[in-house]
Amino acid sequence: MVLEKLGESLKGSLQKLARAVFVDDTLINEIVRDVQRALLHADVNVKLVFDLTQRLKERVLQEKPPGALTKKEQVINILYDELTRFLGGEVGKDKQELQFEPGQKEPVKIMLVGLFGAGKTTTAGKLARY
Repeated sequence: MVLEKLGESLKGSLQKLARAVFVDDTLINEIVRDVQRALLHADVNVKLVFDLTQRLKERVLQEKPPGALTKKEQVINILYDELTRFLGGEVGKDKQELQFEPGQKEPVKIMLVGLFGAGKTTTAGKLARY
């Protein structure tokens, strides 16, 4: 439920950006404030939220859009990049193997986290079989 509200809040921010006629500092500050509010409502650490939004704001204000992208598209791209980085990087990009100590007798505890339908149960079954 919390993730659903977070998704709706972020979607609302992106829609606000899409409806805007032009991108200026006021709109950027509003989008950053919306992202902060959404993350804080989802119980994300205040320091992490502040760091994320500072990086987001700096990148939006400093980077020039590449040739084919509009300013709106660039802001959406930067927001996606920063949120992905914030959540641990690109899916499948930095795979790390699970390493177990040889001869370990006690069960290994692994926490699986993800959205509905993301494959947690399937992954748990595969790990159990392994």
